[in-house]
Amino acid sequence: MLFAPTTESHAQDNLPLIILANYDLWAFDGTALTNLTYNGHITEAALSPDGTKIAYTAWSPISVDAFERTGGIGGGPLPADVLVLNLTTLEITTIAIQPADASLFTDGVEDSALLRSALTWSPDGSQLAWGEVHYPSDKPHCCL
Repeated sequence: MLFAPTTESHAQDNLPLIILANYDLWAFDGTALTNLTYNGHITEAALSPDGTKIAYTAWSPISVDAFERTGGIGGGPLPADVLVLNLTTLEITTIAIQPADASLFTDGVEDSALLRSALTWSPDGSQLAWGEVHYPSDKPHCCL
């Protein structure tokens, strides 16, 4: 997945190309790749309209833990959190996490987690939207 900053608010040659590869975000300046995140579990990303921020979903800690305990989880999305990387300051802000009682593939504990869809920015970049489904009940939620 590649993200090119818009030319409306920035000169194209002043900004790197943002790449989602190997489950992390990278910047490519035309010569070298620079790792922007060290998460290793990023699955979706969306560049803000002005090209200054990138929102992304990353496996929540319960997903990472379940994956490590079970030796891999097959098929389908996993519970994820929503974060935003400021491409100017490289500051990461967490926007949405799993509920405190969330669990996944833990012996003796009923599964309960939120699966999150791809992210999208409002046209002016002031809001971020995504869908949520409670697993395993499949009750839809909506977030802005």
